[in-house]
Amino acid sequence: MRTRLLQSWAGPAALLLVLILQLGPNNAQESGDWKVMDIDLKMQQTAKQNETVPVSIRVTSYMEECMVIKAYLKSFWPLGGYSSDYKFTVCVCKDYPRSIFWEIEANRTVEVYAVVDIVRQMNICPGNKAVIPITANRFYKSQQLNIE
Repeated sequence: MRTRLLQSWAGPAALLLVLILQLGPNNAQESGDWKVMDIDLKMQQTAKQNETVPVSIRVTSYMEECMVIKAYLKSFWPLGGYSSDYKFTVCVCKDYPRSIFWEIEANRTVEVYAVVDIVRQMNICPGNKAVIPITANRFYKSQQLNIE
C-alpha cells in the first residue's frame, strides 16, 4: 500500500516537472533586455617575458541603484607584479562608472580574467544604500596575453 501511495504522488509531480521544464525560463529574463553591468577590459595582447603589463577595467552599471563590487584578476597560471593580487572594493552607480588598474607580469602565455563580484559590504556606497541582483552576482571578461 505504501508503494502504491508513493507512485500515485510521484506521477503528478513528475508531470508537473516535465511541464515546467518544457516551458523554460521567463522570456523577460532571457531576452537580454535586463543588463546589470558592463566590463570593458583593456590590456595589451603581447609582451616580453616578465615585462610589466598594465591592465584596466571600466565597470559601468545599468542598475538604477548603486552596487558594491569587488574586482580582481585571475588566471590558470600565476601572475606576477606588485598589484596582480590586489582586490578592489568600490561603489558603482549608474551615473558613476569606475575604473580599476593593475600591473601584472607573466612568464608564459596566459588567459587573464577580470572578475567582478557584487558583494554585500558596509561603508562603501554612500549611506550604505546598495543592491545585489538576485539573478547574477559574478561577472568576468577575459583576454589572452601572449608572451614572446
